[in-house]
Amino acid sequence: MGIPMDDIHTPTVPSGPVSGSSSTNANLSKAGLTQLFDEKERLEAELKVLGEVLKSVEEGIAAYFASIKDTDGNASTPLAIRPPAPAAGEVEGRTQGETDGIPFAKVNSVADGSPAAKAGLKAGDKVCNFGNITWANHENLTKIATVITNNVELPVLVKVIRSSSEEESSQLTLRLTPSRDWGGRGLLGCHLLPL
Repeated sequence: MGIPMDDIHTPTVPSGPVSGSSSTNANLSKAGLTQLFDEKERLEAELKVLGEVLKSVEEGIAAYFASIKDTDGNASTPLAIRPPAPAAGEVEGRTQGETDGIPFAKVNSVADGSPAAKAGLKAGDKVCNFGNITWANHENLTKIATVITNNVELPVLVKVIRSSSEEESSQLTLRLTPSRDWGGRGLLGCHLLPL
């Protein structure tokens, strides 16, 4: 999660940091004017390189935090945890052959006008991913409650398998935004059952 640090052990400056007490710096008090100008140029070059490294880090941090803002400018869960969301109200469909998740919950009911209904969730949908929760870590659906309470008024990606007939089904990615102000019970307005 965060800024990739694959090359953390790579030096940021080709020769490594050299400022501090070294044999060349220790005798500058006795150095001539030419030596002092050379040392000044060396230090300025080192500072320039370090400034470029700092600028690169700042740009990386700014890009990271810009990427975790949703379309309304609200901070959301980092993209390392949640994959990129489709545009508001957009639903991405795939065939069952492309399904990469294993369902772990089934939508038992969805209240009219609820956040779940607005996202397009329907009774009978089988949940494969709920934010960063999958069949491997849902802990009898308790982790879903954590994701919901930590993302009130923030969109959460929910991947479901929807069967249109006994033989045909598709995977959908929905943007579900938990809310307290929808006028019903709970933050989602739906009931999930473990599979």
